[in-house]
Amino acid sequence: MKSKQTFLISSMRPFGAVGRAAIRWICHLGASMIFLLLAVLKILRPKQLIKIIQQVYYIGARTTMIIMLVGLFTGMVLGLQSYHALVKFGAQGALGTLVA
Repeated sequence: MKSKQTFLISSMRPFGAVGRAAIRWICHLGASMIFLLLAVLKILRPKQLIKIIQQVYYIGARTTMIIMLVGLFTGMVLGLQSYHALVKFGAQGALGTLVA
């Protein structure tokens, strides 16, 4: 009787570890959701909303030139590297389509 009980307890240990891991994961998920909810509530205050709109404008509209410059150089590097590969196959005409 004693050995049967010991066998049952030892065979249930892996399930206990899985259960503890699942409960820990759900606890962390709940804490993350509370954090997210508090962050959203603080963002939606009237004073904060004006600041957020200003920052979105500054980050988005004011960086257009930088984004265009990075896109230009990326396209040039892509075109230069692809040209050498396309020449081997006689498909230089496909370079414009590739870069676009």
